[in-house]
Amino acid sequence: MSMRYAIVEDGIVINIAVADSPLSDNWIHDPSDSCAKGDLWTGESFERPTTNSTLEALQAELIEAATAHRWTVETGGITLPNGVQIKTGTEDQARITSVIANARLAGVESVDFKAANGWITLTLAEVEGIAADIALHVQACFAAERAHHDAIAALPDLESAQAYDVTEGWPT
Repeated sequence: MSMRYAIVEDGIVINIAVADSPLSDNWIHDPSDSCAKGDLWTGESFERPTTNSTLEALQAELIEAATAHRWTVETGGITLPNGVQIKTGTEDQARITSVIANARLAGVESVDFKAANGWITLTLAEVEGIAADIALHVQACFAAERAHHDAIAALPDLESAQAYDVTEGWPT
């Protein structure tokens, strides 16, 4: 299963990616799945910088963190009711769309499909169902991100912004 990694330069997170393994030695595994660009790496954990002393600055940071978390959840995969784990990265979404279109053109009725937890054989209708599940998952992620952005914009003061948790309220 893919994990979340952060690239750190001079102790600051400059990028985040989801991958099966570190992309290079500079990438650090983020077991909390909650770090964001601009967070600090202490050598043991990621921490939010506390330098933002204005509500507006912290709101901007929280909005960026919510967007980064949406990407992590969106591309982190889904598990179907039968236990099959499906990757949901953008390449995986494109591959499933391609399978549906090309299988129809070729008259293929079933396909061998490599799920995150192993091989399965699916009918074209089952692949279409997976595509629909992924579409619903992605939409739920964007809806959650929008809800976070709206909630962050409505925060009344610095104290409530400091207590805000961008990792809650996401689809599982």
